[in-house]
Amino acid sequence: MIIFLTEPIEQPTCGYAADLTFILDSSDSISTDDYLKQKSFIISIARSFGISHNTSRAAVVQYSDSASVHFQLGDSSSTREFETAVHKMPHKKGPARIEKAFDVAVADVLPYGRTGIPQIAFVVTNGKHAPKEGVKALDVASTQLRRTGAKVIALGVGTKVDSKELSLMVDDEERVLRANSYDELILDRKNVSHKICQEAGKFKDSLVLKINLSTEL
Repeated sequence: MIIFLTEPIEQPTCGYAADLTFILDSSDSISTDDYLKQKSFIISIARSFGISHNTSRAAVVQYSDSASVHFQLGDSSSTREFETAVHKMPHKKGPARIEKAFDVAVADVLPYGRTGIPQIAFVVTNGKHAPKEGVKALDVASTQLRRTGAKVIALGVGTKVDSKELSLMVDDEERVLRANSYDELILDRKNVSHKICQEAGKFKDSLVLKINLSTEL
């Protein structure tokens, strides 16, 4: 059964502003049904922060055998606009080249992050990285991603995920998350949102928001 989050957009639950970069699996390793659930899941995360130019912003990088920015931080005018863009994302398929997604995030997304606002890169993987001879290793790409100052949270979904690869992506094992399935992940989305919010709150210069409940997100 596919679960879509189509209810009216609820008020944000996280009181911290953040620039969120979602790095999403669009490879052969994720089924069509699970790809739709992955999109519903990140929409729920975005809703918990509330997306706008003045509060939290979000970007999406998709990866398969290539990687590209589907939604840029500067496009974040509202939660509803973000949700519409995510629903339109195609399932590209192909080998999972996570290192290409990290390179795209480093070059094309994170340089546009705001000073004094937490930068969080949230990586979702459904299978094993598919490296090729002569290309950048995952540990090298992961180090370059973290050197931007972004806090990387790695989420592995399913039974085919390589735990060692998840550990390579982060600088703290507490930022490695696991779920047995996307159905389980959807049910646990509030806890995952809370975890990401906690990470945003750890930044020394992060700003606590007074969310205007009359503002349409």
